[in-house]
Amino acid sequence: MKYHITKKRFKFLEDNFFEFSFEGREPDRTIFDGIEKPEELHVIAWFYNWDDGAEVLNWIVNSPVCDSGTAKLIFWRSQPDYYTTFSSEEDAGSNADV
Repeated sequence: MKYHITKKRFKFLEDNFFEFSFEGREPDRTIFDGIEKPEELHVIAWFYNWDDGAEVLNWIVNSPVCDSGTAKLIFWRSQPDYYTTFSSEEDAGSNADV
């Protein structure tokens, strides 16, 4: 199946969910809840700047329209293999800011 997101819709997603914290803004859950297409969630996840925090990413994976490909994208971009370098959960937690 081919997906298409218009330039106007991409701009909407960009304005609301990309690098909002750099402008001192917070993400708007009511705007997010209006997203009904899984490909739009995937676009947000793909371009998301992790410096904005995990809140929007949590919204995405908990959305009823999130597909498994988008959830996997978020999982692997979180670099879970980094935590295999620690011998315990406590060691990983003490290095959270590394």
